[in-house]
Amino acid sequence: MREKKRSVQRLRGSITPAAKKAGLLFLFLLLFFAADAKAGVVKVTFDPSDDALAGSRYDIRGMAVLTEGNKTYILIASNMPDPLNGNPGHESLNSPHKFIARGDILINLNCANETLFDSSKNNHLYGIRFDPENESGVQGLGVYKDVMAKSVALNNYGPKDLAQYLNLAPSAKEGDFSKKEMITLRGLQNKPLNMIDKGMKIGDVKVLSAAQLPNFEGFNLDSFKGKHNVFGVEFNTSLLNLESTSWCAHYAMECFNDSIGQEHIIPEIPQNFALVSLFMVLMTGTILFLRQRLQYRGLDGNLNSEAMKA
Repeated sequence: MREKKRSVQRLRGSITPAAKKAGLLFLFLLLFFAADAKAGVVKVTFDPSDDALAGSRYDIRGMAVLTEGNKTYILIASNMPDPLNGNPGHESLNSPHKFIARGDILINLNCANETLFDSSKNNHLYGIRFDPENESGVQGLGVYKDVMAKSVALNNYGPKDLAQYLNLAPSAKEGDFSKKEMITLRGLQNKPLNMIDKGMKIGDVKVLSAAQLPNFEGFNLDSFKGKHNVFGVEFNTSLLNLESTSWCAHYAMECFNDSIGQEHIIPEIPQNFALVSLFMVLMTGTILFLRQRLQYRGLDGNLNSEAMKA
């Protein structure tokens, strides 16, 4: 009997750690690939080059949302100079402060159920003010929640409403959004929203030039930039977790001579993937457990037979 107990203990000592290691390895790989999927490019959108009013200097080329660790970056490519080094924007004698600055970034985290205009009316928007020279309704730079937006386009010799803009640029679209979708999101007779009117600051934002941006795997900055200027805004991912949320983002200059929008709708696949992954973990554990039990019983039977023979 002592020999039997020692053999069983040896069996348990050799198989149980192996089972644990196999299970831990599987979980490590699962977490590794899940974490890897969260890093890098979230969304890249390009805008037509022929829908800017008042010439190509107001043209917006693209918008990119990228993540790196706990930081999220929104990149803008346009013919506007970057907002660093005190550069106010394009000179314009028709605007109140004699130049056209950059607007705020407006983000709707409920765009699947609420238009940009309705989200603004209900103070449901998020906003990012990154240009200290613009006519934003909030004082400091940063990320804001509970945002109501406004338009400063008419103040800067821009269109009074979306209808006027589309009459002057009949082939216009807003990045991911077609002309018809622009009308649905913004409202044909509404002022073209492009700035935070009021909101509550929840975090800071940092403005980066193209040279200051980190390298993102799977993202070609030169291809995105083209012949345009690029700058980026950086903020903590926890403020706006854009990689795991369905959202729409909008950006335009103060004059609204051009605009760009992004739509990021998360499908149901990640949830299904999580369920399948959980099932695989449970199956792996069950198989290892049954294998251990079968081996234990086989050894127990052999020991009993040997004992009877003795």
